[in-house]
Amino acid sequence: MRDALSLYVADAQNAVLVEDLRLPSETLAKVQQSDHLRDQACQVQQESQRANKDAVRGLLAIGLTLRDAGEVLGLSYQRVHQLAH
Repeated sequence: MRDALSLYVADAQNAVLVEDLRLPSETLAKVQQSDHLRDQACQVQQESQRANKDAVRGLLAIGLTLRDAGEVLGLSYQRVHQLAH
C-alpha cells in the first residue's frame, strides 16, 4: 500500500494508514458470533485444564500412578506428567 501511495505522495513511509473495513450487517453479525464463541471455547478450555490438573493431583494423592491417572482421565501419560508438575 505504501509503495502505491509513494507514487502520489512524497512522504508515504510516514503516512498514517487507517483501515476502514465495512461489512454487511449479516456478515458482521456472523463475525461477532464467531468471536464470541471463540472466546467461550477458550474459557472452557482453560477451565478444563484447571479441572484436569486438580483431578490429576487428587488421583496421585490417593496413590494412583501417572499411567493409571491418565487412564482414568482419558489423557496420555505424558499429559498427566505435565499436569502433575
